[in-house]
Amino acid sequence: MRFAVVYKPQGDIIDGAYAKERGETLAREWSAAMASSKDGSVRDFVAVGDVDIKVIGADNTIPESEVPVRQILEQLVSRTGIPPFMLGLSWSSTERMSAQQADLMTSELTAIRRTLEPVISKICDLWLRLHGRPYGFEICWEPINLQDRVEEAKALLYKAQSASLIEN
Repeated sequence: MRFAVVYKPQGDIIDGAYAKERGETLAREWSAAMASSKDGSVRDFVAVGDVDIKVIGADNTIPESEVPVRQILEQLVSRTGIPPFMLGLSWSSTERMSAQQADLMTSELTAIRRTLEPVISKICDLWLRLHGRPYGFEICWEPINLQDRVEEAKALLYKAQSASLIEN
């Protein structure tokens, strides 16, 4: 931070005669106090008379940053492809978030399966060889589609609700 240290002489003859000398002394002492704070130590600054110390730029208002920051975040999110809720941002509705979570979970499970397949193949191949069985196996996975499961569950719920309404 930058500071403005302003010394205002009182207007009497003695104060006016030594104004330049007092100003230089204030500047020297202020510089020494700031230099010691850079080293992590604390040094007091004492002044006599009408001395005003202000942080330069502290009177200004902080410009509005919500819109530009959101635009930057939206660009980063769209570039990475990561859903906003994964970064702690809530821009979507809950319904859309659950759909995105299901898609993300599906792709994550598919990636885990791809990682596991070579390991499972080696283990199965070794077991077959050790037991003298003929080579030949296939790893079969159930298809992953969490959104279809959710929609199927909703359809069953709607059917049950309509059946209970028809009975009543």
